[in-house]
Amino acid sequence: MMAGYQMNDRDKRKKKMPSTASRVFKQIGSVMGLVIAVFLSFQLPDAAHAADRLYFVSLVEEDAGQPRITLEWGPMEGEIPSGINRFRLYRSENSGPFELLQELDYQVALPGELQTYVLDDFNAGRKNELLAILQEISSSLNPAGPNITAKNAAQFIYDLIHPGSPMFNPLQRMLLIRFHPGIARAAGLAYLDIDIEKAASYQYMLTAVTDVKESLPIGKTELVDPANPTVLPAPSGLKQVRV
Repeated sequence: MMAGYQMNDRDKRKKKMPSTASRVFKQIGSVMGLVIAVFLSFQLPDAAHAADRLYFVSLVEEDAGQPRITLEWGPMEGEIPSGINRFRLYRSENSGPFELLQELDYQVALPGELQTYVLDDFNAGRKNELLAILQEISSSLNPAGPNITAKNAAQFIYDLIHPGSPMFNPLQRMLLIRFHPGIARAAGLAYLDIDIEKAASYQYMLTAVTDVKESLPIGKTELVDPANPTVLPAPSGLKQVRV
């Protein structure tokens, strides 16, 4: 943990959103707000509410000719209802039956794994913009945080998004997750599917899991075409789902 640049309400330090981050996050927020998934029938003990809303988006990219589909989800506002500890992602290929693709723990990855998700990003422009945003966040702390480099960025991100960290900032966590799909993966709120073919089409469905049961579908995409890359912050494959 990096307690030297801790920021919390108790010491009454001012929280300042950097100008570049504000611009990027405002744009992302306006797009993400277009589509929601609504919990209606899946009730968690002492936790879920009928108005809890999740977004569920798909992003198609291409790395050296190989298509990649990132599925990302999270709360439109607030937090994931307590009691959810895993998500199950199902996939349908060429309009076939849905089959379990992956079960993901809802927890923050350790810095080493986070380093792989974020700083090994093939998209150099996205990675560099993230590093610039992190530097602005660090510089805005009082006292100022460290100079952000590729070597310490993963730890800095971890301290911002892990609820147990003294530096944890819920707003910055939400905005960073929405800005970079690798951070969403590190938070247990995204999955990268690379076992795909350009000639095929795919559809994805998401459920939530507690210690006692699995929810009805809480998100479902339209058909996703791996041959048609999309560009953030305008994700494709969005659908409002009521369960």
